[in-house]
This record gives sequence, structure tokens and C-alpha cells, in this order.
Amino acid sequence: MRLPSDVFGPVACCHGLLRIALALAAARWVWDQFLAFGSVMENYRI
Repeated sequence: MRLPSDVFGPVACCHGLLRIALALAAARWVWDQFLAFGSVMENYRI
């Protein structure tokens, strides 16, 4: 099944933005876990 370029263009753009948003969300989640782990380590150190 072939899509016309005027349909495929916006779809590809939205798909790329979605992948970027998912990557940013994953990076943010990893960063939050890292900060939480660091704060726990600080509490144990004191």
C-alpha cells in the first residue's frame, strides 16, 4: 500500500516528533531515578 507524499509527509514528521518526545521522556525518567538514587545515598552517608 502506497501513501501519497502529501499524506506521508505529516505522518513521518509526527512520527519523528513522537520518537523525540519518547526519547526525552525516557531521558527525564532516567535522570529522575539518578537524582532519587543520589539523594538516598546522601541520606545514608550522613
